[in-house]
Amino acid sequence: MTKTDTKASKTVTKQQPAPVSLSIVVPVYNEVPRLPLTFEALLADVDWGIFALREVIFVNDGSTDKTVAVIKNHRAQLEKKTGAQVKIISYTPNRGKGYAIRTGMLAATGDYILMMDADMSTPLSELKRLQSGVRRRRPIIIGTRKSRVVRVEKEQPWIRVFMGRVYTQLAQSFLNTYVSDFTCGFKLFRYDVAQKIFGRSRIERWSYDAEIMFLSVRLGFRPLEVAVRWHNDERSRVNVVRDASRSFVDLLSIRAHQLLGHYQLPQGIGFGNRKNRSSENGD
Repeated sequence: MTKTDTKASKTVTKQQPAPVSLSIVVPVYNEVPRLPLTFEALLADVDWGIFALREVIFVNDGSTDKTVAVIKNHRAQLEKKTGAQVKIISYTPNRGKGYAIRTGMLAATGDYILMMDADMSTPLSELKRLQSGVRRRRPIIIGTRKSRVVRVEKEQPWIRVFMGRVYTQLAQSFLNTYVSDFTCGFKLFRYDVAQKIFGRSRIERWSYDAEIMFLSVRLGFRPLEVAVRWHNDERSRVNVVRDASRSFVDLLSIRAHQLLGHYQLPQGIGFGNRKNRSSENGD
């Protein structure tokens, strides 16, 4: 055996890790004006990095416009471009965004499942910021707009910013769940974790995000917060006064469900105070 052969025999081929299969869940309700933004993002040359896109699940929450027809008209193009399956789950009547997300998350099959909004307020390209957490098998990685390093490209009206801060403080203290941004729609869950959390969730409308984070903490899954780019969609259906009161009622409902044992939570698990969150943003 030559010296070269000896060196070659000692060389160990480093195998690339297998790609992480990804499901994307998009809740939709009368989204005809905003669906072009969703399609544009998915049809772009996305750098999926460590992910292999398996499926995109549109959950139609009782739309009364042509939302389903528009998605069906674009399905073949989306599947050809992405190599992923495009699924539509549809039901009536409208049940609320929380119900739609729960339905999609429990139907997803990827190693990790991303929930995102149809208006693409957080660009799909921000998925790359979540990859380091996936490499470490973190159970939950969530986007935040509240970090010092975040770039909000288009701010909300001041009243919504103010009410958002009030809601965050109420949810943190009332639920003893300290994440900086409950309502950013860009959240990534490991499959097994999503099954445990969304299989227990009950809130169908306003405070579903807070319930998801509350359950995450109570089940011992510490969310990793990552700063993401974000811009406000002026077509948002949120009514500040009406929805603020409903959100507060839902916070009360979360505590009621806990006290009544509806969540079937294990004893002695969870993180108190601010120890229940971690961040890659220097916060």
